[in-house]
Amino acid sequence: MKIKVLRLLALFFVLFSFSVIAQNNNLKNQQKESATVKLKGYPVKPFNDTLFFIYHNVGSFSAKERAQYITNKIKRLYNESFFEKALKRAEMITSTENIFIITNQDYKFHCMNQGNISEKNIIVEPSARNTLPAILL
Repeated sequence: MKIKVLRLLALFFVLFSFSVIAQNNNLKNQQKESATVKLKGYPVKPFNDTLFFIYHNVGSFSAKERAQYITNKIKRLYNESFFEKALKRAEMITSTENIFIITNQDYKFHCMNQGNISEKNIIVEPSARNTLPAILL
C-alpha cells in the first residue's frame, strides 16, 4: 500500500512539474509578444527594390508620407545629374550666353548634350591641372 501511494505521489509530482514548466514557457512567450510593438513599416523603394523601411512619424509627416517623400527625392537625384542642376541654378541668375564651362576634351560634347550651351561657351583645357589659366582666359 505504501508503494502504491509513493508511486502515485511520484506520478503526481512529475505531472505537476511538467504543467508548471509548460505554463512558465507560455507566460514567457506571451511577455515577449506583448513587449514587441507591432509597427507597420512603409518601404522606401525607388526602383522596385526596397532600400529600407520607415516606421515612425516625424513632426507632421506620417511614416507613409516620409517614405513616399524619400522615394521621390531619390528618384529625382537619380534622374538629373549634378551638372544639369548647377546649370539650372546658373540659368536662374543669368542667361546661357554668360555661362562658361571649363572642361577637358573628353567631356566637351557631354556638356553640350546635357544643357543648351553653345560650343563657344565651353572652354577646353589641355589637362586637368590647367584650370586657372583657363579661368583667366
